[in-house]
Amino acid sequence: MIHFLRCFFPVLCLLLIAGIVESREPSDLEQYYLELLNRARANPGAEVTRLSSRTWGDEGTPAIADLNEGLAPETITNTVRQPLAFDLRLMDSASNYADYLLLKNQFSHTANGTPQTRMQNAGYVFTPPSGSGENLATNASSGAHPLNATRVNEHHEGLFIDGDVEGRGHRINMLLPDYREVGIAIRTDVNSVSVFGPGFNEVLSVQNFANSANRRFVTGVIYHDLNSNQMYDPGETAGRLTLEVWRQGGAKVASGNTWASGGYSINLYGVSSGAYDLIVKDSEGRSEIVAFTWSGSENVKVDLVNPVFPIPPVTLPPFRPDVLIGRSLTSLTGGNLYSPTAQRQRLNLTQRTAKSTSWYARVENDSTRSDTILTKVTRGNRYFTVKVMRRQGAKYVNVSASAFTGRNEVLAGRQSSLYRVEVTPTSAALGRKDGLLSQFRVQSRGDASKVDRADVNLINRTKKPVTKKAGKKKR
Repeated sequence: MIHFLRCFFPVLCLLLIAGIVESREPSDLEQYYLELLNRARANPGAEVTRLSSRTWGDEGTPAIADLNEGLAPETITNTVRQPLAFDLRLMDSASNYADYLLLKNQFSHTANGTPQTRMQNAGYVFTPPSGSGENLATNASSGAHPLNATRVNEHHEGLFIDGDVEGRGHRINMLLPDYREVGIAIRTDVNSVSVFGPGFNEVLSVQNFANSANRRFVTGVIYHDLNSNQMYDPGETAGRLTLEVWRQGGAKVASGNTWASGGYSINLYGVSSGAYDLIVKDSEGRSEIVAFTWSGSENVKVDLVNPVFPIPPVTLPPFRPDVLIGRSLTSLTGGNLYSPTAQRQRLNLTQRTAKSTSWYARVENDSTRSDTILTKVTRGNRYFTVKVMRRQGAKYVNVSASAFTGRNEVLAGRQSSLYRVEVTPTSAALGRKDGLLSQFRVQSRGDASKVDRADVNLINRTKKPVTKKAGKKKR
């Protein structure tokens, strides 16, 4: 059985922001997610027909599939909306928040600021008139629940149909005509701990919508339609290509590149309306031209299907181990360093009693492919004993022996493992100020250069028990 939750948040934005973080590109699944969204915006009525066999309406009150199901008539009009273009800063805000919600096992628009502030903190600049909004979707299963195109379809359909959501805010957000940009992140957390409770494997997605006064785009995707369904599907990308926009009979007005997913976004704000060519080139000098009309006011989608370029070989991003450490599960932090140094990942603890002190570590695979990882934890010394526990379902299992010598486990892309490290002082430590520097080290077995390391410095402040000698009484 699959459980599904949705949550939307419309925001009007009239603020400016500065502050840039490193951006990431959309994956092929996120590109596919955008194609579904833009398909619905291009023809909302056809999307209703496409999903008419699904269950519409609130639980216990089924309804006929309709664009304004659950709404007043004509709330949503059956007209073409401009396509949405990916913005990498919005990708960052969506990605960071998805990771945060999965880490904290929460499902809320305000678990870490507001949608607006998160987009601003990622560097997106809102120039009035502007607007923003956010959709959240998550579902989970007690069985296998992999992140794939099926999950993307489930989230898209759930948000569009929007049953049991008063005001059908997700459907409205998806079809709001003013939006021009979006960031989408879809993530999985398979440690069997989720917002649904223990024993569920969860997939969560975040859609961050925005529009700003000085941004208008030509956008689209360049792909090989391998299954001939006239739709981009994951794995059909034509790869990284160079793009130029030329006025027909005139000069070049803009340029850009496709991402590895095959999608692209080029800002044409300020370019006058008219007839233009999108020139697509590969590294071997081959090129193709796609003509399009630019209105100067709204985004336009320009796709190139089955180009002359060869299908690119499958390339996989490098495995990127990330260790997050903290005194508790709610205080886990990491440096996203993926290096042997890890100066920014250091946790200081103080041992004040003879009882054990615990700290936690989450090992994450931030790539999209599986790898066998080597996890190694520094053992104790004559003053401290160390026990390493790994989360399995609702329990922690002792894996100390293998962790001290180097523990191998397969960690799939976007998956994580959770550990609790317990440190107990021995009697020799009582009354001393000796400390223990313990290290948590994770390394890719497929690429030994990909390493992350976290240091935990334990300072001993346990007191030696005070003993009194029995004295003799004088008479």
